[in-house]
Amino acid sequence: MTKLLRLSLLLLAVCACGIANAANVTDKFTASALGITGTSYADLTDFQLSSTAKYSLNAATNKATCVQLRSKNSNSGIVTTTSGGTVKKITVVWNEATKAGQKLDVYGSTSAYGSPKDLYDAKTQGTKIGTIENGKSTELSVEGTYTHVGLRSNNGAVYATEISIEWEPAAPGTVAMPTITGNATFETSTTVTITGPDGADIYYTTDDSTPTTSSQKYTAPFSLTESTTVNAIAVKGGKSSTVASKDFSQITCTDATLEEVVGWTADKTYVKLALNNAKVIYADGNTVHLRENGKCLMLYNVGILALTLNSTVSGSIKMNFKSYNGIPEMMRNEFTNAGDLSITAGSSLELDATVTTVEDLLAKKNLCDLVLLKNVTVTAEGTGKDAKYFIVSGAKKIQLWGNQNLSAVGVGKSLDIYALCNSIYSNNVQIKPVKVGDITLGINNTIVVESKKQGIYNINGVKMSEGQNLPAGLYIKNGKKVIVK
Repeated sequence: MTKLLRLSLLLLAVCACGIANAANVTDKFTASALGITGTSYADLTDFQLSSTAKYSLNAATNKATCVQLRSKNSNSGIVTTTSGGTVKKITVVWNEATKAGQKLDVYGSTSAYGSPKDLYDAKTQGTKIGTIENGKSTELSVEGTYTHVGLRSNNGAVYATEISIEWEPAAPGTVAMPTITGNATFETSTTVTITGPDGADIYYTTDDSTPTTSSQKYTAPFSLTESTTVNAIAVKGGKSSTVASKDFSQITCTDATLEEVVGWTADKTYVKLALNNAKVIYADGNTVHLRENGKCLMLYNVGILALTLNSTVSGSIKMNFKSYNGIPEMMRNEFTNAGDLSITAGSSLELDATVTTVEDLLAKKNLCDLVLLKNVTVTAEGTGKDAKYFIVSGAKKIQLWGNQNLSAVGVGKSLDIYALCNSIYSNNVQIKPVKVGDITLGINNTIVVESKKQGIYNINGVKMSEGQNLPAGLYIKNGKKVIVK
């Protein structure tokens, strides 16, 4: 073999290795990859697929058929907490469950995200790279050198059979950027920690300047007490990384009473809500409705508060306010906790409802309240899956929230119905029944017996055998009607 030929083969081998090293890596998010069961949203942290990127995400899998993201809670999305290199392309395989026009917003950053909540705050969401819209686009090529990426629904729920994030890995020998962590928003102070590659020295600045080896050397976590941008580099073997940057923002909460909040029409972040013997009139573990001096308010995504029916609450709590189609809601944020609340447990499980009429509900007079409608009728329009259920009083009717099926509890009968006035859809008020006649409804508007293997009578008065698996239907247990699904 001639010297020239050997040299040519060597060059080809080097080029081939270079190409292999530079090959992009794609992370593919699917329902099976996430492994989330059921229909509830779940939080995943340090989630990793094919690349070196690690993700924090809040998502559901829509009964294991596709990846589902939503915008209502201001906490659903996918973000990177560890970089996979440089983001090159986002691809979406839309699922048929997504409505035409629904959008997936894509954000980029050169610093790590903390959680999907960062995507809902202009201070922490990074740069909006673009939008992928169902019916118009399926992919977005990313220009620039973003080392971190965030994906969230633009509005409402989006469903994707697959979401792909393509990375260009860092070139061999490149010094990886340091990672800057700490609470991006804070009231009084936050502690900043910077980590980098093993054996690297880290230098940082807090005056918006570009760090060099002459800048402050990082040796231990430090505190910030005002809004600041921290820039940092990692230096190893005489080579320097690109600059990592993270913004830290000091916030001020808006003080407000419950009565003031229910009158707001514009969304507001960081509200310190003052409560004075507010009563819990409904609680399902995640959603709570409060009544104070005749005014009512919904608290959403507050399972951490462990509030129970008929408890009274005083003190203050920090949340975000959202007027959701006209329904006043307080939504959990990173500062939400029960530390400044005084909670007195209720002594009974009786429903404390405001007696009202269908006409007043339609006039939006009882928003967020637990109400009692007397001598009203449940009716159904249409049949099967197309049926819509209403509560009727005279010439007035109001639709059930989520179109719950109440066929098993007395369609056509005159009943007293307890319900939450919890939704406005297309400017029409909807309600969620919680008790119909003498049947108390669960979260899904059904009662499920604690065990399907117990003594119980069917509606014809026949006692069912002990240990029998009951088929779906209406039964009598301890003198009360129950439904087995």
